[in-house]
Amino acid sequence: AGVSVLVQTNLVLLEGMFMGSGPVAGVLLFICVGMLLVMIPTASILPFMPLAVAIWGWQLTALFTLIAWVLGGQILFEVARSFGRPIVIKMISPQRLKTFERVVQGRGIAHAILVRMVVHGDMISYAFGLFTTISRLEFLVVSAIGTAPAVAGHDDHQLGHGVELFH
Repeated sequence: AGVSVLVQTNLVLLEGMFMGSGPVAGVLLFICVGMLLVMIPTASILPFMPLAVAIWGWQLTALFTLIAWVLGGQILFEVARSFGRPIVIKMISPQRLKTFERVVQGRGIAHAILVRMVVHGDMISYAFGLFTTISRLEFLVVSAIGTAPAVAGHDDHQLGHGVELFH
């Protein structure tokens, strides 16, 4: 809710940031914001979607969102892989961590893709980094394939809801 209010109260500023900084810089800014929001458990990029669709159209917005979600998840995977349980336990209760461990352990790439399709967000990326032997590249591919349906699930009508505010 906080991100949504922030976006709605600063539409002109955000539109200027995404459009005024040049086409490449605006895209990179959107992707970086999306990556950051993936790493915050209660945050979402969805409040930015109508503005992004107004600027880039729904197809490019979906692509940029997918890139942000995959890269953000990869960073969390790397944090878990590099720093291990002591850092992750600060963000996830031991009970939830045990549940995630059971979900991700030892069932192969197809299972990992299915899990990524069903369970979104930061916690599952931490779990894959902690409890699997999946390689970094494999996790990147699993994330891209597994999160694509969620992005595709936001069709042009859903992504573009409210775009008329910017025209």
